[in-house]
Amino acid sequence: MLGSSYGDCIKMFQKCSLEKIILLSGVAIIAFSSLFVVKFAPLNAQEKFVVRVKDGSVKTVLKPTGELRQEFTGNGELVKGIKFYFDKIRGVGGLKFEITDKDGHVVAKNGQAGYAYSDARTDANFSLARFRLNKDEKYNLVLKNDGRDDISFWARDLSAGRRLIAFSLSVPQAIGFRSAWGIGAGVLFLIGLTAIQFMSDKWKTITVICLLVVVTPMALAGFWKMDKFGISDWDYYMSTHSAYRQAILVNHVFPFWEPYTAGGTAGLADPEFPVFSPLFIPELLFGIPIGMRLAVMFSVLGGGLGMLALSRSLKLSIEASTLTAIAFMFGSVNLLEIVEGHTNIYMAMWIPWIFWAWLEMLHGKRKPIVCGIFLALTFYGGGIYLLMYTAIAFVGLGLFTKKRVRTLWLTIQAGLWALGLSALKLIPVFLWLKQYPDTMYASSVNILPWLKQIFLERIPHGVQAIYGQGGGWHEYGAYLGYFVLLMSTIGLMGIRKNKIIRLLFLATIVATLLSSSGPLVKSFFDVFPYMPRSNVSRFILFAVIPLVLLAGFGVDFIKTKIKFGNFVTILIIGCVAIDLMIFSFQLSSQAFVLQPFSLTMKAAYPLEFTADKYVATSVDKNGNDVPYSRSYAAFLAGYGSTAFPSVLGPDARVKTIQDEKHLYVELENNRGSAKLLTWNPNKVAVTVDAKEADLLIINTNYATGWYANGAKAVEVAGRVATRVGPGPQTVTFQYKTPGLWPGVIISFGTLIMALFFWRRNGSYAITG
Repeated sequence: MLGSSYGDCIKMFQKCSLEKIILLSGVAIIAFSSLFVVKFAPLNAQEKFVVRVKDGSVKTVLKPTGELRQEFTGNGELVKGIKFYFDKIRGVGGLKFEITDKDGHVVAKNGQAGYAYSDARTDANFSLARFRLNKDEKYNLVLKNDGRDDISFWARDLSAGRRLIAFSLSVPQAIGFRSAWGIGAGVLFLIGLTAIQFMSDKWKTITVICLLVVVTPMALAGFWKMDKFGISDWDYYMSTHSAYRQAILVNHVFPFWEPYTAGGTAGLADPEFPVFSPLFIPELLFGIPIGMRLAVMFSVLGGGLGMLALSRSLKLSIEASTLTAIAFMFGSVNLLEIVEGHTNIYMAMWIPWIFWAWLEMLHGKRKPIVCGIFLALTFYGGGIYLLMYTAIAFVGLGLFTKKRVRTLWLTIQAGLWALGLSALKLIPVFLWLKQYPDTMYASSVNILPWLKQIFLERIPHGVQAIYGQGGGWHEYGAYLGYFVLLMSTIGLMGIRKNKIIRLLFLATIVATLLSSSGPLVKSFFDVFPYMPRSNVSRFILFAVIPLVLLAGFGVDFIKTKIKFGNFVTILIIGCVAIDLMIFSFQLSSQAFVLQPFSLTMKAAYPLEFTADKYVATSVDKNGNDVPYSRSYAAFLAGYGSTAFPSVLGPDARVKTIQDEKHLYVELENNRGSAKLLTWNPNKVAVTVDAKEADLLIINTNYATGWYANGAKAVEVAGRVATRVGPGPQTVTFQYKTPGLWPGVIISFGTLIMALFFWRRNGSYAITG
């Protein structure tokens, strides 16, 4: 039996083509090399301060032609770079420096600088040829200014007026197996992708989908730090999503009103209301901490599957389509926003599906309603600005089709289906924005000088790589890496023969220019306050999509034009997977890093409000504690928080526990009694026994839509109230979302219309 098995293996090996043997060898080399890199190769770097930067630091100025010398002690470690901390400036071209040993020999000098900017300073990281500092040996740092302007360093102030320049040394480190989830996911993906070369075409797509399902939670394993709180906007969205979930599962009502955020704001009418999104289902089933992490996984995976479908629709091979999927999934354009806690970016998952349905519609394979459904899903999940940008993309793409009138008509049909299906939420949102228009425009800068940093540098969350960027790096970063851009460049080889390639190239250029137009379009958005207005730089997503599709064409070019092309493309895709998944794991590890805590005091029923900014902290790269507000901790204790404002809604006008008088229900003149009878987020019943005519007030923000016993409520100092006469009575306050019933009627009518067209002729297209 053993001899028979051995013989079968020999026969199988003999049947393998030379190409497949080379492919297996190449994969084995990459896999084992990756394991070696994880354990031994010093690819990571750790900053180790020689002189620390902290609050209370002072500045030291280096004049033109001036020189500064500073002694420090070696620590015995290998060094690959040095970082200085300057006053806020764009560059320090005149700075020259060197490190000398005790005998005056130069061990390092100058180097290529990379800059990070903040409101307080500019950090300049100079890459150096690697050298080792002997332990406990004295070295001199010598700085010279060969420029025309002063160079102002941050420094530490010592006694007797002596100041030390603040600087740190960059020490190379191996990644280590604990941080190797990204490499592990990439290697696993490469092995799986290699295996499909021995399969029939029937099983290749299924296997790739299974691979994506397996590696997604591995490459994003950093999100699964269940014992930590999330940074930045995770606090806000975990609070609001918890309020929605509680309304449904505990109070058994639909969350038309969200009473906890900023003293009360819209539920359904909030543009970012997520309850109708399929991604809210795991939050309902498993709770917010687990459910929101699952939503991240489903969002990333859903976007990748959409790119897979779109690429196949463009006649790309399964290998090329796989590259487009992983580049879209694990590039940083969406992940950086997810790390920040922007749950609305989950809806980027539908963008490839929208374009797939639109393309299939133009080819006559799908009806306009399919595209309309994906558009409606994007809106229902809170992807407002994504929809606006998609509409711009449709207008541009429609100009390059052969039958422009037909394309326009089909696109209008898809839009009409989307409007009808989403009217249930759309009309309330428009009426809400009429009350509370967006009054702030977060302008983004011209990104054209920074495209290298945006597409090619592995810049983590929380860094400002663009001078005066305004907003975090999550508004700009779109890392794809050299492998993907190399494939995109190769894809342009077919630009003369293939109209789609020409269109993708043009789309990349136009989208990049539009994402640079933030300062130019500010006045336009100020005239149209109902449109999403912040950070036009986010349009870079619509440059990423054509770029990765071009990369897919590059893969197919290599496959068909180069000997052993299939072998080469598999290895390239594997390298892309390893590269992107390493970085995606590093990004995911930045999201949940805060030490959790809970409030020991519990709010009185039904809820109270607190103005305190309860904070959790993380330690930044300078060793300083960075505080983050924790409205989520307040919510878990039963409190609404006024520390975190609503995105679009009324200012917090409620009484908080910091106020002497903060009853949930009260009579303005306090002449009589008012007691809470029943409560849920949308409806409050109160028994009143007033001794004279008075105002009955409930402690929630006022907005149009509040009623008392069927009549419109009145506003008293920003809170909901009604006039009551003397004597015992019951008053029921209820919030009724303006525009709800027209929206319900239109959405229901749209569904009836869809069924009518389907039953009539099996078509959702409206013919002229």
